[in-house]
Amino acid sequence: MCCHLDLTDEEPTLDHVALLMRFVREAAPKTFYFSYVFSNVPSSPFFPSAAYERPGFSVGLQPTDLAAGCESQEEWFARMRAAWEEIVAALGDMPGFLGIDSSVAPLGSGAGSLIDFVGKRCGD
Repeated sequence: MCCHLDLTDEEPTLDHVALLMRFVREAAPKTFYFSYVFSNVPSSPFFPSAAYERPGFSVGLQPTDLAAGCESQEEWFARMRAAWEEIVAALGDMPGFLGIDSSVAPLGSGAGSLIDFVGKRCGD
């Protein structure tokens, strides 16, 4: 389950930080299923911040997987753009298509890791 806490109409407090720290202590991998939102756009395709105003679906990607074997950021960005264009070409006219969640998760190892990609480009 993905969820978010909407802080649009309130000042973030230490209690909000404590909630995140509890996630980190008790179930760190679950932090990728939680977010804080501010002035969230309805029917945005981004998980876990999505708040749907109308029925629909989005496609979630892990774009760092496309960095595998790339020698530059430009090459990686070109691969991401090509993937997005292919998805939009296939689904763009389909009723209910809200878009693509292409959020980059920084953790992990291997092809899906932003930290791994940066380490290969800049050194550990």
